[in-house]
Amino acid sequence: MDQDMTATNEVISSFICPADPDIESFLNARAIKFENASKSRTYLIFDEEAAHTGELRLLAYFTIALHILIVPEGFSGNRVKKLDGFSSTIRGKRLSEFPCYLIGQLGKNAVYPADLITGDVIMEYTLGVIGQASELAGGRIILIECRPIEYLIDFYRRNGFSYYDDEPDLDGNLMIQMIRLIY
Repeated sequence: MDQDMTATNEVISSFICPADPDIESFLNARAIKFENASKSRTYLIFDEEAAHTGELRLLAYFTIALHILIVPEGFSGNRVKKLDGFSSTIRGKRLSEFPCYLIGQLGKNAVYPADLITGDVIMEYTLGVIGQASELAGGRIILIECRPIEYLIDFYRRNGFSYYDDEPDLDGNLMIQMIRLIY
């Protein structure tokens, strides 16, 4: 393994998230694989002040991927039109799916004091990157999927997301889907 990869692995392995082991596990075990396969992009957020002294303190990270948002049965034509921004049909058929940006992971490193970065600041970075991608390639929907935990749902609501649907994850656990329109 080359020196750059060793340094990267050291920084990544310093990330700890006891509140959600999947966030920690993804960064340590799958983020680089997903990056290499172009399944997603993972962005690391470092402490700028510490970086000036040569110390790499990984405060947080987020992962963005392209995804397909499925329109559940029973959605009104007006709601589908709002998602599309133009129409609820194409060539006479009702739209049933939309491309979207998925915030696949978003987490803070528990190694450092919580006041070094807030979830809202991490979300600002995340939305900034998605905004740039949207300007370049289009797309108007951002999707997150979270466990039905009230403080998570409140966090996403506070950041402009609204309830969309429920969806089981690969293990059959209920996940809440929330969306935010970019414009």
